[in-house]
Amino acid sequence: MFKVEPRVLIDNKASNRFTVVEVNAADRPALLFALTYALYQAKVTVHSAHVATYGERAIDVFYITDLTNEKIVNANRLRSLERRSLAALKGETGTEDEAEPLSTYLDSMTEVA
Repeated sequence: MFKVEPRVLIDNKASNRFTVVEVNAADRPALLFALTYALYQAKVTVHSAHVATYGERAIDVFYITDLTNEKIVNANRLRSLERRSLAALKGETGTEDEAEPLSTYLDSMTEVA
């Protein structure tokens, strides 16, 4: 087993229209759910998602905008997006100040289903 350090790269130059978020982490069950939930919490719109796994490594790329279909350029908003995404990669969710284990949300989903 390889150690894969979670990493979030946010790029506003890779696309003329979208903010591009690339995440790298060890693949695990519910990783994509955790990432998309973090993006939902950040109040962004995902226009395109490219999801790949290479052995134990997951590399996902999201093309996103804010709710007005503009690139995300505010520095505080970008830092918050990075923190939320990194927390999701580490198996935490919630606000960046009050991260809760992802299992809390998965357990509640199981109870509803």
